[in-house]
Amino acid sequence: MTFWARWGPAVTAAALLAALCTWQAMQTLSLGGGAFTYALEDAYVHMQMALNLAQHGVWGVNPDAFSGSTSSPAWTVLLSAAYAVLGPHDLLPLALGGLLAAAFLTLADAVLLTLGVRRAGVRAGVLCGLVLLAPLPFMVLSGMETTLQVTAFTAVLLITARHVQGARVSPAWFAALAALTVGARYEMIAPLGILALAFAWRRQWLIAAALLVGAALPVALLGIVSMHHVGLALPNSVTSRLQDTDAPLAERLTRGWFLLTWAVSLAGAAALHARSAARRPALLLLAVMTAVSLAAHVLSGIPGFTYWAFRYDTYLIVAGTLLLPALLQDRPAVMVVAALLPLAGYLPTAHRRLAEPLYAPYVAQSFRVQQGTAARFLRAHYAGQDVLVDDLGYIGRYATVNLDDYAGLATTGLTAKTAQERFKFLRANAEKYQVVVLHTDMGRMPEWTLLGLWHSHTAMKVYSPVFAVYAPNRRAVPTLKRALCSAAPYRDERVTLELTFTCPAR
Repeated sequence: MTFWARWGPAVTAAALLAALCTWQAMQTLSLGGGAFTYALEDAYVHMQMALNLAQHGVWGVNPDAFSGSTSSPAWTVLLSAAYAVLGPHDLLPLALGGLLAAAFLTLADAVLLTLGVRRAGVRAGVLCGLVLLAPLPFMVLSGMETTLQVTAFTAVLLITARHVQGARVSPAWFAALAALTVGARYEMIAPLGILALAFAWRRQWLIAAALLVGAALPVALLGIVSMHHVGLALPNSVTSRLQDTDAPLAERLTRGWFLLTWAVSLAGAAALHARSAARRPALLLLAVMTAVSLAAHVLSGIPGFTYWAFRYDTYLIVAGTLLLPALLQDRPAVMVVAALLPLAGYLPTAHRRLAEPLYAPYVAQSFRVQQGTAARFLRAHYAGQDVLVDDLGYIGRYATVNLDDYAGLATTGLTAKTAQERFKFLRANAEKYQVVVLHTDMGRMPEWTLLGLWHSHTAMKVYSPVFAVYAPNRRAVPTLKRALCSAAPYRDERVTLELTFTCPAR
């Protein structure tokens, strides 16, 4: 095999990815006045936790207290190591995402080769399709852990395919990659657990045990530490979402359509190629992914399991996209028809996936304008003081305050609580907070005094466009009034302030 036949598909897809990332980054910089902003709040939660871990040795969004604010410990540790070595640069999540995306494309190409897809043109087409469909540019520029998740899972696919085809793969590799995959996203326990069952069914007990032990390791280790500090075995975000028992009907229908077409595709491929020994690794892997999809859909209707269903579902699309060409490559006519079925399954979410790179710069602009105003205000007037907010990532990264968050992602006393329990906690801590900054759709305590509303005016409004500023107790009212009546160098020109009182004449 020539150099280009071996590496050309991955290089081609990487070039497409680089071009799209460059275009999207330039758009983001242009709309942000030369400053780069991630389009997702969660990216800044990881950044703040990683920074506190690197500088203070504390696992939390505040530098002096533990908080279970992430279900991606592997990404937080990786980012913290980068901060410790290179310094707290805001572009490090972007750089790490780019490197991981390149590794993902290389591993995905190796999966195709292992499953017998030799044609360079077919492999290049599949990889470029993954760049667009994932969508990989948005994953890179969001600064999130999804690039680590999909890269680690693709590595599991690769060693599984090689092992099933007869190559000797040490169980230690299965354990290590399972630990990394679950460390990237907790819900990856589901596909790895089903894969372990598939190996157990084949009486390969050592591999099955390695997968289960590796998958359980990061959950157990972080759970022990978390129980010691705050009494919760799971991160706050997982604990909160496990209490969500409502799934919108539209979301259920979307999942049902996706799963139906996926299952039909699998059945057709299995019927055509069940007797082909060369196709068994692909059939095994695709069967595992279909079982995961069906299980996720069933569990989505059971109270307490909604969180596990289709959370960051790119790994499912990656597995199906890589494995179907291997199943169907020998029957071009059938491949055209069968390929339409999984594509139809993507349709309910395809518009979102393909459009994300287009509107992400505008989302980042909205995020920077709104969250940036709140962060600058708090840094200017409440540095080092206790405040209550509902978006802890960007504000926590740049406001230099002691944060409690209304959603309970950092504040265990507010995690997975009923409205009555939440109000009881907030009343007990009313004198602690100096100011409360919440989106207007988050609700409020009746004891709080509303003093101001920040209205953001941007091309795209992802969050509620209005921040409410409350004084949580009478003692905080005079200080907050003076802060709101100041010259306000913190405000962006696209943010207007509406006051509920009259400022004194200067």
